[in-house]
Amino acid sequence: MKRFLAALSLLLSLSFPFADLVCAQGDQYRFVMVSHIGSNDPNMNWLTTSMKTFDEKYPGVKTEYLSTNEYSLQSFIAILNQAIATRPDGIAVPILNSEALQPILDKAISSGIPVVAFNIADSRPPDQRIRYLTYVGGDEYLTGLKLGEYVIEQANAGKIPKPTKMMCANHDATHQGLKLRCRGMTDAMKKIGVSVDELVIGADPARARSIMQSYLSTNKDVNYIFTLGTLSCP
Repeated sequence: MKRFLAALSLLLSLSFPFADLVCAQGDQYRFVMVSHIGSNDPNMNWLTTSMKTFDEKYPGVKTEYLSTNEYSLQSFIAILNQAIATRPDGIAVPILNSEALQPILDKAISSGIPVVAFNIADSRPPDQRIRYLTYVGGDEYLTGLKLGEYVIEQANAGKIPKPTKMMCANHDATHQGLKLRCRGMTDAMKKIGVSVDELVIGADPARARSIMQSYLSTNKDVNYIFTLGTLSCP
Protein backbone atom coordinates (compact mmCIF):
# COMPACT_ATOMS: atom_id res chain seq x y z
CA MET A 1 0.00 0.00 0.00
CA LYS A 2 2.74 2.44 0.96
CA ARG A 3 4.61 1.74 -2.28
CA PHE A 4 1.71 2.66 -4.53
CA LEU A 5 0.76 5.73 -2.51
CA ALA A 6 4.38 6.85 -2.59
CA ALA A 7 4.59 6.27 -6.34
CA LEU A 8 1.60 8.44 -7.17
CA SER A 9 2.48 11.05 -4.57
CA LEU A 10 6.00 11.29 -5.96
CA LEU A 11 4.75 11.44 -9.52
CA LEU A 12 2.44 14.27 -8.54
CA SER A 13 5.07 16.22 -6.61
CA LEU A 14 7.76 15.84 -9.28
CA SER A 15 5.43 16.78 -12.11
CA PHE A 16 3.76 19.67 -10.31
CA PRO A 17 5.82 21.18 -7.45
CA PHE A 18 2.85 23.25 -6.28
CA ALA A 19 0.31 20.45 -6.67
CA ASP A 20 -1.37 20.95 -3.29
CA LEU A 21 -1.91 24.63 -4.04
CA VAL A 22 -3.28 24.24 -7.56
CA CYS A 23 -5.50 21.33 -6.57
CA ALA A 24 -6.96 23.44 -3.81
CA GLN A 25 -7.77 26.05 -6.42
CA GLY A 26 -9.85 23.54 -8.38
CA ASP A 27 -7.50 22.42 -11.18
CA GLN A 28 -7.77 18.76 -12.10
CA TYR A 29 -5.08 16.24 -12.98
CA ARG A 30 -5.50 12.68 -14.21
CA PHE A 31 -3.00 9.92 -13.50
CA VAL A 32 -3.20 6.39 -14.86
CA MET A 33 -1.76 3.29 -13.24
CA VAL A 34 -1.28 0.51 -15.80
CA SER A 35 -0.71 -2.84 -14.10
CA HIS A 36 -0.53 -6.61 -14.62
CA ILE A 37 -2.45 -7.14 -11.37
CA GLY A 38 -6.15 -7.78 -12.07
CA SER A 39 -9.21 -7.86 -9.83
CA ASN A 40 -8.82 -11.61 -9.25
CA ASP A 41 -5.39 -11.07 -7.68
CA PRO A 42 -5.09 -10.75 -3.85
CA ASN A 43 -2.71 -7.82 -4.42
CA MET A 44 -5.76 -5.77 -5.41
CA ASN A 45 -6.50 -5.45 -1.67
CA TRP A 46 -3.55 -3.13 -1.02
CA LEU A 47 -3.98 -1.40 -4.38
CA THR A 48 -7.62 -0.56 -3.69
CA THR A 49 -6.80 0.69 -0.19
CA SER A 50 -3.86 2.80 -1.32
CA MET A 51 -5.79 4.38 -4.20
CA LYS A 52 -8.54 5.34 -1.76
CA THR A 53 -5.93 6.90 0.56
CA PHE A 54 -4.39 8.79 -2.37
CA ASP A 55 -7.78 10.13 -3.50
CA GLU A 56 -8.41 11.42 0.01
CA LYS A 57 -5.03 13.15 0.12
CA TYR A 58 -5.33 14.67 -3.37
CA PRO A 59 -9.03 15.40 -4.03
CA GLY A 60 -8.13 17.43 -7.12
CA VAL A 61 -6.51 14.44 -8.81
CA LYS A 62 -8.34 11.72 -10.72
CA THR A 63 -6.66 8.31 -10.59
CA GLU A 64 -7.45 5.46 -12.96
CA TYR A 65 -6.35 1.82 -12.68
CA LEU A 66 -6.10 -0.29 -15.83
CA SER A 67 -5.42 -4.03 -15.99
CA THR A 68 -6.76 -7.35 -17.27
CA ASN A 69 -7.55 -10.50 -15.31
CA GLU A 70 -6.08 -12.72 -18.03
CA TYR A 71 -2.52 -11.45 -18.00
CA SER A 72 -0.16 -11.55 -20.95
CA LEU A 73 2.59 -9.17 -21.98
CA GLN A 74 0.73 -8.46 -25.22
CA SER A 75 -2.44 -7.50 -23.33
CA PHE A 76 -0.44 -5.36 -20.95
CA ILE A 77 1.21 -3.49 -23.84
CA ALA A 78 -2.17 -2.95 -25.51
CA ILE A 79 -3.59 -1.38 -22.33
CA LEU A 80 -0.47 0.75 -21.88
CA ASN A 81 -0.77 2.10 -25.42
CA GLN A 82 -4.44 2.89 -24.81
CA ALA A 83 -3.56 4.77 -21.63
CA ILE A 84 -0.84 6.81 -23.34
CA ALA A 85 -3.20 7.70 -26.20
CA THR A 86 -5.53 9.42 -23.72
CA ARG A 87 -2.72 11.86 -22.81
CA PRO A 88 -2.83 11.57 -18.99
CA ASP A 89 -0.85 13.92 -16.76
CA GLY A 90 1.29 10.99 -15.63
CA ILE A 91 1.64 7.21 -15.69
CA ALA A 92 2.75 4.68 -13.06
CA VAL A 93 3.80 1.34 -14.54
CA PRO A 94 5.71 -1.84 -13.63
CA ILE A 95 8.58 -2.57 -16.01
CA LEU A 96 7.59 -6.14 -16.79
CA ASN A 97 9.92 -6.38 -19.76
CA SER A 98 12.45 -3.60 -20.39
CA GLU A 99 13.08 -4.23 -24.07
CA ALA A 100 9.39 -4.52 -24.94
CA LEU A 101 8.34 -1.44 -22.97
CA GLN A 102 11.26 0.87 -23.76
CA PRO A 103 10.11 2.17 -27.18
CA ILE A 104 6.58 2.70 -25.86
CA LEU A 105 7.59 4.54 -22.67
CA ASP A 106 10.39 6.49 -24.36
CA LYS A 107 7.82 7.84 -26.80
CA ALA A 108 5.43 8.76 -23.96
CA ILE A 109 8.20 10.48 -21.99
CA SER A 110 9.40 12.38 -25.06
CA SER A 111 5.84 13.60 -25.62
CA GLY A 112 5.79 15.11 -22.12
CA ILE A 113 4.05 12.40 -20.08
CA PRO A 114 5.90 11.81 -16.77
CA VAL A 115 6.42 8.12 -15.91
CA VAL A 116 7.11 6.48 -12.55
CA ALA A 117 8.04 2.79 -12.36
CA PHE A 118 6.63 0.74 -9.50
CA ASN A 119 6.85 -2.87 -8.31
CA ILE A 120 9.32 -3.90 -11.04
CA ALA A 121 12.29 -1.76 -12.09
CA ASP A 122 14.33 -1.65 -15.26
CA SER A 123 17.31 -3.67 -14.02
CA ARG A 124 19.69 -2.62 -16.78
CA PRO A 125 22.60 -0.17 -16.24
CA PRO A 126 21.52 3.48 -15.72
CA ASP A 127 22.68 4.58 -19.18
CA GLN A 128 20.52 1.91 -20.84
CA ARG A 129 17.34 1.88 -18.77
CA ILE A 130 14.05 3.60 -19.50
CA ARG A 131 14.12 7.29 -18.52
CA TYR A 132 11.36 7.20 -15.90
CA LEU A 133 11.42 9.74 -13.05
CA THR A 134 12.06 7.20 -10.31
CA TYR A 135 11.29 3.68 -9.12
CA VAL A 136 9.17 2.78 -6.10
CA GLY A 137 9.44 -0.83 -4.97
CA GLY A 138 11.78 -3.61 -3.95
CA ASP A 139 14.76 -5.38 -5.49
CA GLU A 140 13.50 -8.64 -7.00
CA TYR A 141 16.97 -10.19 -7.19
CA LEU A 142 17.50 -9.56 -3.48
CA THR A 143 14.09 -11.10 -2.77
CA GLY A 144 15.24 -14.41 -4.22
CA LEU A 145 18.73 -14.16 -2.73
CA LYS A 146 17.53 -13.40 0.80
CA LEU A 147 14.90 -16.15 0.69
CA GLY A 148 17.60 -18.58 -0.38
CA GLU A 149 19.90 -17.46 2.41
CA TYR A 150 17.04 -17.93 4.86
CA VAL A 151 16.49 -21.50 3.64
CA ILE A 152 20.20 -22.23 4.12
CA GLU A 153 20.14 -20.70 7.60
CA GLN A 154 17.12 -22.75 8.66
CA ALA A 155 18.57 -25.93 7.17
CA ASN A 156 21.90 -25.44 8.95
CA ALA A 157 19.98 -25.00 12.20
CA GLY A 158 18.26 -28.34 11.64
CA LYS A 159 14.80 -26.80 11.42
CA ILE A 160 14.11 -27.88 7.83
CA PRO A 161 15.66 -30.48 5.50
CA LYS A 162 18.80 -29.51 3.65
CA PRO A 163 18.17 -28.78 -0.03
CA THR A 164 19.45 -31.36 -2.51
CA LYS A 165 18.03 -29.78 -5.66
CA MET A 166 15.49 -27.01 -6.23
CA MET A 167 12.92 -26.24 -8.89
CA CYS A 168 12.00 -22.58 -9.51
CA ALA A 169 8.38 -22.56 -10.74
CA ASN A 170 8.03 -19.53 -13.02
CA HIS A 171 4.50 -18.75 -14.20
CA ASP A 172 5.55 -16.02 -16.69
CA ALA A 173 8.75 -16.30 -18.73
CA THR A 174 8.35 -12.70 -20.02
CA HIS A 175 8.24 -11.17 -16.51
CA GLN A 176 11.77 -9.96 -15.77
CA GLY A 177 11.01 -9.42 -12.07
CA LEU A 178 10.21 -13.12 -11.65
CA LYS A 179 13.35 -14.15 -13.49
CA LEU A 180 15.38 -11.93 -11.15
CA ARG A 181 13.83 -13.66 -8.11
CA CYS A 182 14.78 -17.03 -9.56
CA ARG A 183 18.32 -15.81 -10.31
CA GLY A 184 18.69 -14.58 -6.73
CA MET A 185 17.62 -17.96 -5.36
CA THR A 186 19.96 -19.71 -7.80
CA ASP A 187 22.93 -17.64 -6.62
CA ALA A 188 22.08 -18.37 -2.98
CA MET A 189 21.91 -22.13 -3.61
CA LYS A 190 25.25 -22.04 -5.45
CA LYS A 191 26.87 -21.22 -2.11
CA ILE A 192 25.99 -24.72 -0.85
CA GLY A 193 26.43 -26.51 -4.17
CA VAL A 194 22.73 -26.97 -4.90
CA SER A 195 21.45 -26.54 -8.46
CA VAL A 196 18.18 -24.80 -9.38
CA ASP A 197 16.12 -25.65 -12.46
CA GLU A 198 13.81 -22.91 -13.76
CA LEU A 199 10.55 -24.46 -14.95
CA VAL A 200 7.97 -22.35 -16.81
CA ILE A 201 4.61 -23.58 -15.51
CA GLY A 202 2.16 -20.94 -16.80
CA ALA A 203 -0.58 -19.21 -14.83
CA ASP A 204 -3.32 -21.82 -15.34
CA PRO A 205 -3.50 -23.98 -12.17
CA ALA A 206 -4.37 -27.24 -13.94
CA ARG A 207 -1.61 -26.83 -16.52
CA ALA A 208 0.89 -25.76 -13.86
CA ARG A 209 0.09 -28.86 -11.80
CA SER A 210 0.54 -31.14 -14.81
CA ILE A 211 3.86 -29.57 -15.82
CA MET A 212 5.26 -29.79 -12.29
CA GLN A 213 4.10 -33.39 -11.81
CA SER A 214 5.77 -34.41 -15.06
CA TYR A 215 9.00 -32.65 -14.09
CA LEU A 216 9.08 -34.08 -10.57
CA SER A 217 8.45 -37.63 -11.80
CA THR A 218 11.78 -37.54 -13.65
CA ASN A 219 13.70 -35.39 -11.15
CA LYS A 220 13.51 -37.44 -7.97
CA ASP A 221 16.32 -35.51 -6.26
CA VAL A 222 14.29 -32.27 -6.11
CA ASN A 223 13.14 -31.61 -2.54
CA TYR A 224 12.36 -27.86 -2.75
CA ILE A 225 10.04 -25.86 -4.99
CA PHE A 226 10.47 -22.08 -5.15
CA THR A 227 7.24 -20.48 -6.36
CA LEU A 228 7.24 -16.87 -7.50
CA GLY A 229 3.81 -15.63 -6.45
CA THR A 230 1.37 -16.97 -9.04
CA LEU A 231 -2.31 -17.60 -8.30
CA SER A 232 -1.66 -21.21 -9.38
CA CYS A 233 0.51 -21.79 -6.28
CA PRO A 234 -2.35 -23.31 -4.16
